[in-house]
Amino acid sequence: MAKRNRPFLKTVPLSTISPYQQGMRFLVLPALASLDASVCRAVVSSLESNGAWLELLDPAQPFPLQEEIFLVQFRDRFVLTHRTRILNRKGSAVWVDCPSISEQEESRLAPFRGRQDFRVEADLSVMILLKDPQFAKVMPRSGQLSDLSRGGMGLIVPVNDIYAQGQRVEVQVVSWAYPVSVETTVNRVWIDGDIKRLALAFPESMTVEQRELVSSFIIHVQRRDALQSSLPVSIDEAT
Repeated sequence: MAKRNRPFLKTVPLSTISPYQQGMRFLVLPALASLDASVCRAVVSSLESNGAWLELLDPAQPFPLQEEIFLVQFRDRFVLTHRTRILNRKGSAVWVDCPSISEQEESRLAPFRGRQDFRVEADLSVMILLKDPQFAKVMPRSGQLSDLSRGGMGLIVPVNDIYAQGQRVEVQVVSWAYPVSVETTVNRVWIDGDIKRLALAFPESMTVEQRELVSSFIIHVQRRDALQSSLPVSIDEAT
């Protein structure tokens, strides 16, 4: 059997060397997936011993109830995934131990555990703003987010709306739990049956917060779909 090519991962056992720094940001997710698990965002508020206290960036997205967690961190062109434990909780803060292991991977957007394909299907309303100067007086347009990946997004737009390759646009996704706005360019425009589709690539200038929000959505959907596909099918569903 041919071996599957995997991206290079640098795995570093950290032992007593703590990677935490004041103000460092992480995506936080449970090490063991469950259907009701979600991704939250946190920042290092203080250092203690060889661990750190993390504070939620959005109180509406709580820390996992599980003790074993992954911390996903963006650092320049790299994404680091740390495996650690929550050993203390105080209000909206948790104390996490020094990671038992970390993985570093070069990527444009949140890879998770070495997987290459991060595209997920979606059906969310978006607002599209045309950013080129000649369209300054054009009203924002509507569209639907059809899919999302670590490198960009796919949109469905009204057939009569005109777009061109290389056109600068700002896409605002406001109808999910992780609202995000990204300014980028149109890579491709094509007609698919009776609908028009756009392919957009994420720019290198995306902020850490934008990367976190997009990554949170991708990770959440992938873990949910993976769990649902592994559930046993009932007799009613199979007939």
